[in-house]
Amino acid sequence: MICGKKASKQELRRVVAGPESNVLLDATGKLPGRGAYVCPGGNCGQKSLDRRRIEHALRTKINDEQWAELLQSIEAEAQTGSLAGGGK
Repeated sequence: MICGKKASKQELRRVVAGPESNVLLDATGKLPGRGAYVCPGGNCGQKSLDRRRIEHALRTKINDEQWAELLQSIEAEAQTGSLAGGGK
């Protein structure tokens, strides 16, 4: 997990770097590509999500547009309790 916290997979949200260089939330947990886990809502303890740590875990660079979309998806998921756009 990005922040180092220990938790079950069901408590976490998977971020995936897909084969088309897109970075998004993975609603199914089965999308192809390299994945990393974050706390629900992106809280990761008292810290906010760290773009560099996610890039390192996913072994890819995240452009500003992708980062904004990822943060928006995480915030939407936190508010609704369901993964927004994760299955696309």
